[in-house]
Amino acid sequence: MMNSRKRLKTEEELPLTVTTDNDYGASAKMKTFVSRYRDSGVVDGSFGELRFRGFGQASPYVRVTNDIDPEVLWELMTSCWDMKPPNLIISVVGGDAKFVLKERLKKVNKGLANAALSTGAWVFTTGLHRGVSKYVGEAIWGGANCLADSGQPAVNVVGITTWGNVPNRHRLKGQKGIGKFPARYRLHNETAPLDLNHTHFILVDDGTVETAGWSDVEVRTRLEQHIGQQTIGQGAKGRTIPVVLMLIEGGSTTLKSTKKALKRGIPVVILDGSGGAADVIALAARKKIKNELLKLEDVEEKLRSALDLKWEGAHVPPYVISLMRHLNSILKEENRNLVTVVRLNESDAMDIDEGLLRALLKAEIASPEDQLDLALDWNTSGVAWQDEIFTRNRIRKLQSVNKDPYMVMALLQDNAEVVEMLLDNGMHLATFLTEQRLAELYSKAVYGRGDDGSSTTLNRLIEEKKNSRQPEQHTDLLDLADVDDVICNRLLESQMKTMLRQLETDAAGVMDECYRLDPRRALGLLTRPQPRWGEGSCMAIANSGKHMAFMSHAACQTNLNRVWFGHMEWFTPLWKVILSLIFFPVTVFTITFTDDVRRTVRTVGCSPAHAHPCGIRRYLRAIYHYQTAPITKFYYTVVFYVVFLMLFSLFLLTDLLNDVISPSEWFLAAVMGVQLLDEIRQIVSQDARSWLRKLQVWQGDVWNRMDAAILVTFFLAFSLHCGLRGDGMAAVKVVYSCALILAFYRPLQMFYVHEKIGPKIIMIREMLQDLLIFLSLMVVFVLAFGVVRLALLSPNSPLSWKLFVDVVRVPYWLIYAQLLTDPEGHVAGPWLVSILQAAYVLVTNVLLINLLIAMFNYTFQNIQGTAEQFWKFHRYSLIHEYVGRPWGAPPLTLLPLTWRLVRAVWTAASRKDSRRQPKRLASGRRGRQTSGTHAAIPEVQRQRIFQKLGADNYILKEKQKSSDEKSEEIQELKRRVDELGEQIAALSHRDRCYYDSSSGEDDIDVVPQRRDVASGKDVISGRDVGQSSQYQQAGSDSRVHGKLDTVV
Repeated sequence: MMNSRKRLKTEEELPLTVTTDNDYGASAKMKTFVSRYRDSGVVDGSFGELRFRGFGQASPYVRVTNDIDPEVLWELMTSCWDMKPPNLIISVVGGDAKFVLKERLKKVNKGLANAALSTGAWVFTTGLHRGVSKYVGEAIWGGANCLADSGQPAVNVVGITTWGNVPNRHRLKGQKGIGKFPARYRLHNETAPLDLNHTHFILVDDGTVETAGWSDVEVRTRLEQHIGQQTIGQGAKGRTIPVVLMLIEGGSTTLKSTKKALKRGIPVVILDGSGGAADVIALAARKKIKNELLKLEDVEEKLRSALDLKWEGAHVPPYVISLMRHLNSILKEENRNLVTVVRLNESDAMDIDEGLLRALLKAEIASPEDQLDLALDWNTSGVAWQDEIFTRNRIRKLQSVNKDPYMVMALLQDNAEVVEMLLDNGMHLATFLTEQRLAELYSKAVYGRGDDGSSTTLNRLIEEKKNSRQPEQHTDLLDLADVDDVICNRLLESQMKTMLRQLETDAAGVMDECYRLDPRRALGLLTRPQPRWGEGSCMAIANSGKHMAFMSHAACQTNLNRVWFGHMEWFTPLWKVILSLIFFPVTVFTITFTDDVRRTVRTVGCSPAHAHPCGIRRYLRAIYHYQTAPITKFYYTVVFYVVFLMLFSLFLLTDLLNDVISPSEWFLAAVMGVQLLDEIRQIVSQDARSWLRKLQVWQGDVWNRMDAAILVTFFLAFSLHCGLRGDGMAAVKVVYSCALILAFYRPLQMFYVHEKIGPKIIMIREMLQDLLIFLSLMVVFVLAFGVVRLALLSPNSPLSWKLFVDVVRVPYWLIYAQLLTDPEGHVAGPWLVSILQAAYVLVTNVLLINLLIAMFNYTFQNIQGTAEQFWKFHRYSLIHEYVGRPWGAPPLTLLPLTWRLVRAVWTAASRKDSRRQPKRLASGRRGRQTSGTHAAIPEVQRQRIFQKLGADNYILKEKQKSSDEKSEEIQELKRRVDELGEQIAALSHRDRCYYDSSSGEDDIDVVPQRRDVASGKDVISGRDVGQSSQYQQAGSDSRVHGKLDTVV
């Protein structure tokens, strides 16, 4: 586990940062605080910031006496350390030195991190790098603090331990009044040092050295009690801070701590299955009878095994009697609502976060409004709501509570069960769902509740900077040598395809988990450049690998929708976009833009005038965002193609003159010339190193090849028209006609964006491949019949082009039932021609045509089942094309193309000049480490750890699913074994009845045998009755086994 932490937080991944003024302010604030309270329990000199060697996080620490006032510690934490007041205190107690994390306890880490992160809790532990505190620190780091967007941790994990038990404590001593900033601390595996994943440390000095004591526990208890009396919130919405104790494993002293917590009214969560004292309390709770004391014999075996206690005989040691008193005190009737047991060994047991929530709700230490706030912050399932909130006793209290804010939070959390319960318990949807609230819900769902919009300008500048550079991508990562062994090739191909399918499934599963945890950060994962893959994003890599399942994921489609609408809201109605295109720029301000939404979220509660400030800059920005959105470019292109096809058709029908080139032809040539420049731009902008590779990537798209064919045929016809006159115009018209046909087919790509028509275009595309296969088969029959037919009808024909046409022309039309017979129905030529024509028509019209229909049907059925997936996959290429396409339609695109060319030349010249200038050394304190409270974690690392968190959740779910499937298989096997046992019993009973009836028939003919009961022998025969019965039983068993074998 230690090695895994080092991989997460190494100096290579956490680069040194420059010291800021805020960092010096933190140290000055700490020094001022110590000087003020040096006579009130704070030890002067032993304070500062703890920095672990090899890791980037700095954790503040302070040394205090054991009689310090908790008010001083509260001021230290909130004012000096700038810790945000908590909504909850989770105090973790339990196993220390010998505790080892079991496989089933990994979900405890996940649940604890989720609970602390969602509620804004503080977590208290012993702070040592061993036992429970070590795993708690790792859980909070891996699940919460690594994802913090700012330098401050998302969850404060405070370690409170005894000063005398800290190894290398001499490194924490500094000069009086100065402290130590930073105090460098080295981890040793042979000792139990301070844990590197804790954010703050309070070291209690009771004068002892390396001696187990209770001073740190007493200080921690007083601090928890003091924090529990504090109020958060203002006015009527203020509430006290709840405290909950979580017991994981633990020893004999843990029972005493639990007893004291319950005496103070603190709810306790017991983790049954973690071992130690937790298992003892859980077993005692199950065996405890109401209003009766627990007996030693009920838990004696568990006490011996879990707590490693030993005694012999009936004499019970005094410490065991003391433990029994603690157990009975813990399980008193008045503590029934304060003790919650979470059983880890059961497959259907509640999660730890749900157990913590239930403990607080059962204790009823808060008002109904506070309980609703707490439950929604926790974002648990509706089971806890139904069992602990919407009970018969509390429904009446909740009737007067305004449930609108709670409905908003439940909808944003996508918690359908809670929404249903709110509707069932007095929530009126008609009065809740207004137009303003619906827009607010959409805005918060997209940008998050915590986005205040202050970084809008910065985000726009970063996007423009990223878009201004086109990094080269290296897609040729694997250059395989030629392999002669065909079998090895096929085996490797099969294995790689299997791995590819598994990779696609796993990638979609991980994205499911990430999107469920944090949709905004999950979308960031999709667009994050991957340095090892040529700076390409995950979506670009998935598109190149044709991972349709991943590309059709909801996260990918949400990202595509956001890109498609640009800076417009992705839920903008289509009629607004088209109306703004027609009546531009009057109606463009009816569209909502992302900047307006962020501004609205930031000014919730303000008047509409303040929420939407007016100004010429806002109008110009709205016009710019609308004109540069990919969807606007798309509809510009649609309008252009409609006009272009109309002009091209009219030109070909009415204005193609013999001697001169008409103005319409010159205009069409100019339009096609601009289109040629745009195609060159696409080739240049391809992410490849060489020009040949750029061209290969560009021609890999079938629509680009069609564009090339249109340009070639058009300019060929235009060149012919410029050089030919008179009889040559027929050829010009033919080539122009081919160009027009291709131009009519080209807009089919635009239908990709339509949800209904897009899949049909894909079906046509796939069926064309089937048609090519069919034509290759049909050519064989057409040529065979055509050559023989023409040889019999026209022997010794002269060699000419007409000869080849006649070979194919008649057999081809015969496929469509053009029999070419005389009025009487006879086929011209010898009788063999009639026979051959009949056989040919039978094969082509019946066999081949039905084969083609079957192929089309097979392709249709295959695509129909995954039509939506195909459509979503092909949307990416279309949207990606229009993102990089310049504004407007030809010939207006000449202006942005010229601007891009000028900008590219200017950028290249600027880079060349910057290389010639000598490099200047950076001034200031370069390379110095940050002395702030917590070093900021790079965004790339946060995304990596967030991705790892989603992968861990996916792996755990897959393991749980596999375990459930195995359990179902075991149950099915058990059922079949039970049925087989019933059949065996039925066969045995039937055989016994058959044997008894056979014996009865024999007794009719034979004199009944008298048996001497005392001797067990037949009186007549003198044979041993037991031996006879044994033989009979053996015969019966053999018959039963014979029938059993028959059944099996």
